[in-house]
Amino acid sequence: MEFSESRRGRTADHLRSERILPNRSAMRTLPGLIWSNCRMRKISVTLRVSGDKLDPDSITQITGLSPTKKFKAGDQSAQHGRAASLVKKYGYWGFTVESEDVSQLSHVIRDILSRTPADLTDLSKAQDGLVDLFVGMFDIRDQSTCELEADVMRELGSRQWPIVFDMYIE
Repeated sequence: MEFSESRRGRTADHLRSERILPNRSAMRTLPGLIWSNCRMRKISVTLRVSGDKLDPDSITQITGLSPTKKFKAGDQSAQHGRAASLVKKYGYWGFTVESEDVSQLSHVIRDILSRTPADLTDLSKAQDGLVDLFVGMFDIRDQSTCELEADVMRELGSRQWPIVFDMYIE
C-alpha cells in the first residue's frame, strides 16, 4: 500500500485511528496474513505469466496446465463497443481457480503451487516473462475471515512470486 506524502512517517497506531489500518482487535494473531471482519462471496486466484516475447504455448508445456486465457504479442482481440480490434503488445498465459468458499484461499493457492514447477520464474525469464499470482475477492461485505497462511507466503516468497490482491466491494 502506498501512502501519499501527508501519510508518510505516521505510526501504525495513528493510521489505525484514522481508519486507514484495521484495529488490532479486529485481527487474529495467527501467523500469516489475515483479513477479518469481511465477508466475500467468491475468490478467484490466477497464476499469471506475461512478457513481450512470451510464447504462452511454452508455458503450457512447462506446467502441463491448460490456461484459462492466453495470447501472444501481435494477436488481435475484439473489444466491446469498438469496431476495430486491438493488437496485443505482449504475451500472456493465465491459469485461474475459483472458489465460492473464501476460507479456502490458502488451499487454492497451495493447489496452484503444487501443480507448477518451482523454477517457473527462471523458465519464464528466458522469454522476458514475469510471474505473479492475482487474487480477486468479490462482493466483500462484513463479518468473515480470509486467511493467507504463513507456509503459503513462504512458498510464494521462495518462488519470488508477487501476489496482487484486487478487492471488489459490494
